[in-house]
Amino acid sequence: MLNNITLKNLKIGAKFNLILILVFIVSILGSGVALSSLLQGRAQNEVVYQAEILIQMVNAVRNYTQNRIVPLLEPRVELNSTFTPEITPNFSAKEVFENFPKNP
Repeated sequence: MLNNITLKNLKIGAKFNLILILVFIVSILGSGVALSSLLQGRAQNEVVYQAEILIQMVNAVRNYTQNRIVPLLEPRVELNSTFTPEITPNFSAKEVFENFPKNP
């Protein structure tokens, strides 16, 4: 019985409904793909933005240590023979970076 149903045997209303259903399905799939691509791009941009902020913060701490802390600690290092990790700019940046996830 289903073999007898062809596109030629359908009435104009049924043909129109089939075309509308096809267009509706194609448009839903197309808009879903477009929306997914848009949301993926926005999420990627947000992650890049947050990473750039974090890198700038670590660089600011490193520069602060280099320009302000090292000159204060250098006289003590010359008098004392023990290694002071705070005198290296990377130590401060690493400490800030490690403490960053601890604060919600």
